Amino acid sequence: MRDIPDYEQTITEMVVGQAWAAKAPIVLFYTCIPYKAEWRYHELSHRVQLIDLGHVGQNAMLSAAALGLGSCCMAAYGQEACDGLIGVDGLEEYTVYGVAVGTPE
Repeated sequence: MRDIPDYEQTITEMVVGQAWAAKAPIVLFYTCIPYKAEWRYHELSHRVQLIDLGHVGQNAMLSAAALGLGSCCMAAYGQEACDGLIGVDGLEEYTVYGVAVGTPE
């Protein structure tokens, strides 16, 4: 976690032009490290990772709702932009999901 210079422009670029997401004070981006599931689940690992990702996103949305906040999950994002800002290599670990959280209008 860190401050992002020119937050609105950077977030808008990360989520491929979805400017509404940049109005959220918090945008969570999730990454995965495929190897951590591949060693156990082999060719089915992508399914397990997607299920886990859904659980994490759902819990973020439930937590936001419990705090009286709104949230929206996003699968549209720029892979290189997100990986670069987050600081992951895009191969061994990469961005897979985003959730914008803020006060509903």
